[in-house]
Amino acid sequence: MDADVDQDWIVATGLVDPDSDPGDLLRINVEVPLRLFDLLVDGARPRQRRLVTFGSVLENRPDLANTNAYLESKAKLLEAWQARSNGSPVAWIHLQLHTLYGGGKPPHPFMFTGQMFSALSFRTPFPMSAGGQLREYHHLDDVAESLAGLLSRDALDSQCVTFSSGCPVRLRDLASSIFTHFGAEDLLLIGARSAADAEVFDNPYRRSPELIADREPCEGVIRWFETLGLQPAHCASRSTV
Repeated sequence: MDADVDQDWIVATGLVDPDSDPGDLLRINVEVPLRLFDLLVDGARPRQRRLVTFGSVLENRPDLANTNAYLESKAKLLEAWQARSNGSPVAWIHLQLHTLYGGGKPPHPFMFTGQMFSALSFRTPFPMSAGGQLREYHHLDDVAESLAGLLSRDALDSQCVTFSSGCPVRLRDLASSIFTHFGAEDLLLIGARSAADAEVFDNPYRRSPELIADREPCEGVIRWFETLGLQPAHCASRSTV
């Protein structure tokens, strides 16, 4: 933390399920950080307090945000940052993140990793699209380390920061690596479903200097699944998943 900064406030909670009630998504993902921002601004000296919020790299893609209530809430938070952070005594750092993984709990069932984890756990078929979509997967520990490095800088002003490696993986390559590792290639049905037209098929991202730690995503997700108890097919009888 900068020696002149008394307080760093990090809003690390929020709703991520796009099927959540849209009103709840707006209240939790937008109104809560805005109310905190207003409280921090009251009586603050310039750069005395800093606020960190988290968004998505897809929040400024209207073609996606208009069909996803979660992304729509993040787009509204970004709009609020654009309207209120300039000239504020509180340095508001808004981080745009790619897909996160890691931790001690299984992935959310609505996420791609969650769908793969469920199929591998119960040895059920996994139908997916042709998998040409591009995604970056970042371990939450790497993001935390990068955020700590960012907040250690002096004279940090309000800014929107994207943590990108610039090296996305196609979903079919991620799924193929994971299902092959766990001896379940026969369960992976690539091309069985259609992909949405509003998707990321070309890489618009470049390496962010603020991202000081990252790991290879296929290997990273495999190791995470293993820590959650997932085992290759020949060990399935001993699995506790």
